[in-house]
Amino acid sequence: MPTIDIPDKICSHCGGIRWITKKQKYVRKNGSIGESIAMICNVIQNDYEKKYNAKNSDKRKLVYKKYHNKLKDDLEYKEKNKKRSKLWRASHPEKSKQSSVLFRLNNEIKIKKWKKEYNNKSTTELNDYYVKKLIKQDTILNSKDIPQKLIELKRKQLLLTRKSKQNG
Repeated sequence: MPTIDIPDKICSHCGGIRWITKKQKYVRKNGSIGESIAMICNVIQNDYEKKYNAKNSDKRKLVYKKYHNKLKDDLEYKEKNKKRSKLWRASHPEKSKQSSVLFRLNNEIKIKKWKKEYNNKSTTELNDYYVKKLIKQDTILNSKDIPQKLIELKRKQLLLTRKSKQNG
């Protein structure tokens, strides 16, 4: 809904000159559908929306959750969003760094929780990062120095030790 300034027309409600244009559909007498453009004062429209949102806050939350959950599971949307965010980060490196630093400062508890969940997941699934970390422990090796075969062998060793502990 674009908001435009029409200086010739003055609102009787607030005395403002800002108007929102809306397309409205209606049914004619012969049954066909027509469209008209309605102009509503910006202040009146904002008041109406505030009242509606206050009355129907639960309904609005449900609609938002339904839409959000639908997008959360949509793989195409996720891919589009990843590409879009990568492009933005590449074109705005300073803003990107600044926003990530601010997020980390403001959400330390949330980040600790995420790290803990990730670490728990990596220990149960034995992903490459976790296995490399175990191999690097108490050595001077880098992650790049560790070949994939060694990671697989270490993973098998960990699985064997876990099974032997379970069996007693």
